[in-house]
Amino acid sequence: MPDELEQLFPQARIVEVAGRQVKILPLKIRQLPGVARCLRPVLGVLAQGDADLLAIYCEHAEAVNEAIGVMAGIPKAEVDEMDVGDGLAIFAAVLEVNRAFFTSRLPELVKQAAGSGPTQL
Repeated sequence: MPDELEQLFPQARIVEVAGRQVKILPLKIRQLPGVARCLRPVLGVLAQGDADLLAIYCEHAEAVNEAIGVMAGIPKAEVDEMDVGDGLAIFAAVLEVNRAFFTSRLPELVKQAAGSGPTQL
């Protein structure tokens, strides 16, 4: 039951990055266009729920860096200078906080947009 509640009502996560705390919150609608644009090449992999973050990063580093900036509210120039471990920790936290969106809600919305049938929103 706690996992189900966590997916329905995701809680913020705090990630320690270079001596400061970065608060990761559930995505807001205003962030969606930027996140979708950045992560478009990997949204299918993220929707599967068991993504290899390092592989995604190695293949799409620039897009992931931009997405980290959008999702964590950190300027991209600052993200570009982060330690790889810190950047991946933020990326992992964002995906964890928004797991239900990436693994359930997003695939439903994509199917609906593709005309695969009605979906309750």
